[in-house]
Amino acid sequence: MWACDYAPTYRTEGLLADVLHRTKARSAADAVYLAHVAIEHSRLEAYAKPVLALLQARCRDEIGIISFGTSGTNPVLWQRYGGEGFGVCVEVEVLDYLIGTQIREVTYLDRKSLHIDQVLEASLDTGTATSVYRVALLTKPLRWQEECEVRFISKRQNVSIKLDASPIRSIILGRALPSEMVDEVRGIVANLDYSLEVRNA
Repeated sequence: MWACDYAPTYRTEGLLADVLHRTKARSAADAVYLAHVAIEHSRLEAYAKPVLALLQARCRDEIGIISFGTSGTNPVLWQRYGGEGFGVCVEVEVLDYLIGTQIREVTYLDRKSLHIDQVLEASLDTGTATSVYRVALLTKPLRWQEECEVRFISKRQNVSIKLDASPIRSIILGRALPSEMVDEVRGIVANLDYSLEVRNA
């Protein structure tokens, strides 16, 4: 959920006028007038909500996310995503230079919040949408902080990726994994053409 601060700044009226002119086919003069009236009569939220909804829909429908934990021994990850020990963790080595380029750290905040100016700018120019998408895709509420998550963000969904110089280093077996599953995972690893450590959580 995103929160939005609708308190106008000195830039808001001009940004809203641009949005109305470009996206609603209003003349420049009409757009300026409508933007002024919207701010004067506290209607900014009504104008902005569809823009915000469109940005949210684009995030949901167009962007792919792969989430990774930063520790194979994190008990919170095992409990939430590892089936309380019935899962398997695939440990991948990610080199430092990939952090901030291919892999991005998640920031944990009290709330996901944008200012209306950021939303209006993002709807006008996709090049300035980074700050909006950072809030949308790379922040989570504080209650998730124990996960220490990093993410790969793709401009498309269902895409195969290769993380540069990031080999699989080990497989960590959950403590509650049934013995037949342990045998199956060990069999798969034994048939690989490279060596891979398999260890218990």
